[in-house]
Amino acid sequence: MFRFVAFLALFLLLAAHPADAPAQDGAAPEVVVTIKPLHSLAAALMEGVAAPSLLLDGAVNPHDYRLRPSEARLLQEADVLFWVGPALEGKAIGDVARNARIVSL
Repeated sequence: MFRFVAFLALFLLLAAHPADAPAQDGAAPEVVVTIKPLHSLAAALMEGVAAPSLLLDGAVNPHDYRLRPSEARLLQEADVLFWVGPALEGKAIGDVARNARIVSL
């Protein structure tokens, strides 16, 4: 199951930033991940390319989390957002990241 999820995540990451798209100075896509288990997976997949940003650290309850302005800016600039979905992290995170490719796992 882990391999399937890893393959799916990699596929969606590549689909969000295809090789034939115009490169932004060779920059890797900005990837934001909401919780630590998903961050670990994304970091392993992106090793050697870039480091994904973690939105919620382990001490934060994702059910009633409120975004800070710096985190909202991070989401607005993201190319890809990996999250569980609005049932866990809340609808606001998905709304702020509306310009990103949103991947629910």
